[in-house]
Amino acid sequence: MKRTLPLLITALSGFILIAAFFVPFAQSWGEQAAIWFDILASIAFVLGGGNLITQHLKKISDGQKGWGYSAIIASSFLVTLFIGMIKWGAQPAGNTEFFGEVFVTCPVDLLPETTIPGDVPPRGDGTDLPLSVRRQLIRGNGQLAFRGWMTRSQLHDLIEYQDDLAWRALVEELHAQAQPPDVFKGRLQYRSDQGALSINGPLTEAEENQLLELLGDDLQKQVKELAKRSRETVSVEVTRVPPRFSIPEELHDVVTLQGSTLSIRGPMSIPLRDEIATEWVNPRRLRSLSHAERQALRQQIELAGQPLTADQAKVFEDEMRLLETSAEILILAINSAGTGEAESKTWRELYAEFQAGQRFLEEKKPAPESLVLNSQQEELVRQFAADGSMT
Repeated sequence: MKRTLPLLITALSGFILIAAFFVPFAQSWGEQAAIWFDILASIAFVLGGGNLITQHLKKISDGQKGWGYSAIIASSFLVTLFIGMIKWGAQPAGNTEFFGEVFVTCPVDLLPETTIPGDVPPRGDGTDLPLSVRRQLIRGNGQLAFRGWMTRSQLHDLIEYQDDLAWRALVEELHAQAQPPDVFKGRLQYRSDQGALSINGPLTEAEENQLLELLGDDLQKQVKELAKRSRETVSVEVTRVPPRFSIPEELHDVVTLQGSTLSIRGPMSIPLRDEIATEWVNPRRLRSLSHAERQALRQQIELAGQPLTADQAKVFEDEMRLLETSAEILILAINSAGTGEAESKTWRELYAEFQAGQRFLEEKKPAPESLVLNSQQEELVRQFAADGSMT
């Protein structure tokens, strides 16, 4: 029975997961089975590990034959468990980190609500609302209410929940209304999985007051803490400052450089980090060279020191070729980018057309007129490519 029961549990979980993949109404079963399988596997690991240690420790304490091997097995298990638990040198995946944000714990029921008339149409397979919105979306009495601010990913989940034009137009309208004020767009979010309110970048005093007005007295403590964390300054010592390094004027109140001390006020996002490391350094750019110019440059490099190895020569040629773009290719690329592309209609626009009596709906708007370079502009591009002094 000790062996049969685990096999039955594993087999049953496998059958359910297979059924959930192929049978639409069984999808929710697969989600539940996967959760319970993980729980049971964790319990089995703890019980199995405990049983392993108990048996081998007893063998060691009794001095039975082979106790040395038992000591090695027990030690190896404990060392492996220890290393696995503390995860030496393991870096979190990038999509599990929130760079450029600060957080405070915030109950979801204290967030402002956006309400519109409407209801959730039932699904044939009985699947509930997407997990990403269950804590924030309230339904009942012919009303849909969203607590906090809806993200693009939440909108996508709700749109995919039902293949119904009226429903998609409804959730698109809810998304449009459930947005923070313009000053906080793209910065203020509610992380429902973590139950946390987040802000991107430092909050000014004026923005703090606006946020207090938006969230009300019940969240005054959280807003004060969020503002405090968003203004914290972090400094590092820079061993060498690039000679052409400069901070854009609009960010002088966020990033400062005093001597060899580089400081930033508030959290640093990945785009800002990359911008500081590249664009703010203002490096001189190589211009494209002809084949003869490349060979002359390589010869000068080798005359100034040791000849390049075969690998170095290959890298030199490959990198220099990356700089080559002929005038005709550049003109073609610019003109292609100016080709008018038809913009997709919103679900609300499509639903309005349907309500107006249209039954053959066009998902795209008429394409705008294309914009291409004129002959004078093309000649300037050719001149730029031919004249090295212009690059």
